[in-house]
Amino acid sequence: MKNGIRLIKEKGFFHIIISSSLVKVISFISAMFLPRVLSKTDYGVLVYVDNIRNYFLMFNALGITNATLRYCVQEESEEEKRGVFLYSLRKGLIIDLILFIGSLIFFLCADFQFQSSRLYLVLMSALPILVFIYEDLQLYLRALFANREYSILSFSYSALMVIAQIVLAITSGILGIIGGRYIAVIISIVVAIVLLKSVEGKNKKFIYPSKDKQKQIFKFGVVMMLTNMSSYVMQLNETFILSWVLNDEEDLAVYKVAAYILTISLFVMQAIITFIFPYFIKHIDDKKWIWKNFKKLSAINFGGMLIIHIILIWCTPFIIWLLYGEKYYDAIPIMRILLVASFGQAVFRMLPGNILAGIGEEKFNLRVNIISMIVHFIIDYVCVSNYGLLGSAVALIIVYYFSGIIMILHLRNVCKKSQI
Repeated sequence: MKNGIRLIKEKGFFHIIISSSLVKVISFISAMFLPRVLSKTDYGVLVYVDNIRNYFLMFNALGITNATLRYCVQEESEEEKRGVFLYSLRKGLIIDLILFIGSLIFFLCADFQFQSSRLYLVLMSALPILVFIYEDLQLYLRALFANREYSILSFSYSALMVIAQIVLAITSGILGIIGGRYIAVIISIVVAIVLLKSVEGKNKKFIYPSKDKQKQIFKFGVVMMLTNMSSYVMQLNETFILSWVLNDEEDLAVYKVAAYILTISLFVMQAIITFIFPYFIKHIDDKKWIWKNFKKLSAINFGGMLIIHIILIWCTPFIIWLLYGEKYYDAIPIMRILLVASFGQAVFRMLPGNILAGIGEEKFNLRVNIISMIVHFIIDYVCVSNYGLLGSAVALIIVYYFSGIIMILHLRNVCKKSQI
C-alpha cells in the first residue's frame, strides 16, 4: 500500500488532484465576487457578451489542442513529441487568425440586444488566440507527464484570472475585467514557457509529423471539438434564448447566478467518475459486471445526491444571501427549480453517459447530445416565451431527465445483448 501511494505521488497524481480542486475553489470565488462587484445590469451584459464569445470559442483552433495531448503521448521520442506540438501550435494559430478576422467583422457589423456589448466583444476578439497558445502549452506539459509543472501552471492561471478580474473590475467595471483577462493569459503563457524550458532542457530538435499523421491529428481535433460542442452548446443556447426573448440584462444576471448551482453536482460527479471510470474500463468485456455495478452505484448515487439536493433546496435563501447578496433574492425560486434539474443531471445523465463512453458507445452519446440540443432549443424557446426565467429552468429538467433515461435504457440493452 505504501509503495503504491509513493508511486502515484512520484508520478504527480496528488499534484493534479490538489491543483484541480484549488482551481474549482478559485473559480467559485470568481463566480461569487463578480456579481457583487458589478451592478445587476453590468453583470447581465457581461453574461451576454461571454455567451456570444463562447460560441466562437467552441471553434477555437478547431479543437487541435485535444490532439496535442493524444498524439504527443503516443510518440516515442522527445523530438517526435515536440514535432507534434509545434505542428498543432502552427496549425492552431493559422486557424485562429482566420477566426479572429471573421469574428471581428461579425462583431462590428451584427446587431446585438445590448448595444454596449459591441465594444466589449471587439476588445475581446483577440483573446481566443492567446487562450489557444496557453492551452496548447498546458496540454503539451501534460503530454510530457510533467504533472508538477502542469499543476503549477493550471493553478497560476486560475489564480491570476480571478485576482486580475476582481481587482480591475472594482476600478474599471467590465473594461477592467477584459483587461484582467488579457493580463492573466499573457503572464500564464510566459510562465508556461519558463516551465517548459525547465522540463525540456537545451534539446531543441524536433521531427515534424508526416503528411498522413498531420491529417490524423487535424481530423481527431475536429471530431473531439464536435463531440464536446454538442453538449456545451445547450448551455449557450439557454442564455441566448433568454436574452433574445426577454431582452433584459438584469434577468440574465439573475439566471446566471441561479444556474451556477449546477456546477456543485457537476464537481461531485466528476470526482466520482474519475474514481470509478477505470474499473468499468477494466471490465469492458464483462457486461454483466458493468450492469450489476452500475445499478449498485446508481442506488448509492441516488441516495447521496437526494440528500445533497434537499439540503441545497432548503438552504437556497441563505446561499443567495451569503454568496451574492440581497439584490439577487429574486434568483431563489429559479435556483430551486434548477436544483431539480441538477439532480437529474447527476443521477440520470452523467453516470450512464460516462460509462457508455467508456465501453465504446460514444457515437450513441453524440447522437443523444445532438438530439437533446435540438429538442432543448425548441422547448426552451416555448417555455421562456410563456414562463420567463422559470421556463428556462423547466426546459432543462425535461431534457436532462428524458435524455438520461434514454442513456440508462441503452446501457441496459447493450449489457443484456452481450449476455445472450
